[in-house]
Amino acid sequence: MPPTLLLIRHAQAMHNISSDWSLHDPPLSDLGKQQCAELQDSLRNTKIADEVELIVVSPMRRTLQTAVLGLDWLINEKKVKVLPDAGWQENADKPCDTGSPIPTIQSEFPQFDFSLLDPLYPDKTTSIHTNPYAFTKRAILARGQNCLQSLYSRPEKAIAVVSHSDFLRAGVCNRRFFNADWRIFDYDKEVIEESRRKREGVDGKGFLLLKEWEETAEKGGGMGRSEKGIFRILSTDFPPKVEGEKEPAPEDSLLVVKIFSQGLHLGIYSVYVGTYDFAQIIRLSIKAVNLVPQFVGVSLGVKLHTARIILMLNMILFDDPHLV
Repeated sequence: MPPTLLLIRHAQAMHNISSDWSLHDPPLSDLGKQQCAELQDSLRNTKIADEVELIVVSPMRRTLQTAVLGLDWLINEKKVKVLPDAGWQENADKPCDTGSPIPTIQSEFPQFDFSLLDPLYPDKTTSIHTNPYAFTKRAILARGQNCLQSLYSRPEKAIAVVSHSDFLRAGVCNRRFFNADWRIFDYDKEVIEESRRKREGVDGKGFLLLKEWEETAEKGGGMGRSEKGIFRILSTDFPPKVEGEKEPAPEDSLLVVKIFSQGLHLGIYSVYVGTYDFAQIIRLSIKAVNLVPQFVGVSLGVKLHTARIILMLNMILFDDPHLV
């Protein structure tokens, strides 16, 4: 059974006070440290916190500090394991949303094990078409699904996650979080199963979606400080030049051409020997469509329509009257 997730936003950091996005990986403010004490008071006697068996934390300075100060009794008294995970970092690539080098953060938080942290961290800007932490809609949505997938099959009954407001809203749960506030979610089994039946998501495996507990939804977070309601992705969440991109990366185009050629060669061979393996050409065509990043999350119907176009082009090229 998938774990229950206790999602927590970090407490107030220095950039939240001044709106100075040039501050690199800023620490908590004095108010933020006070909020951590309030977070601990709010959670300490709750049933969900008592069931937490793992703490996953973004490896940024403000989230690590929030875990240290706000979940102190879980870490030091109950000896709950803390797992830094680059997947839960913030979206943007501004200095305030870009982490510190791993050796630096290791020296500041020696009590945590960073050996499993992705060595790519904190880079968000190189190889933007393939970087899983890039500040693009495609990368952030995929990262949200990867984070949920990484926790879905874990054995713990409940997992606390300390992350960031924009990533939690846009990539994970479509909710707003005030500083140091928390919400409780379960994986939405019915919606997930429906998504799988529709073969949505990457490779038709369905999307992993969450359902918030009424306890925190109706109150506006566990501390009652967050906005109520559902807040979906906005066009302003991502850089316009990236949001508007329609061309696949060059390597993706080459893969599509390669597999299109496989279908073409198979069709020519079928004509030569007098047999037509349309099913195989369709499979190759769908595989080509799935390799294009822009088709991640697109419905199976759209993929099939695109695959049929590829198939028709094949048939036209070897002048087959049976399909056209």
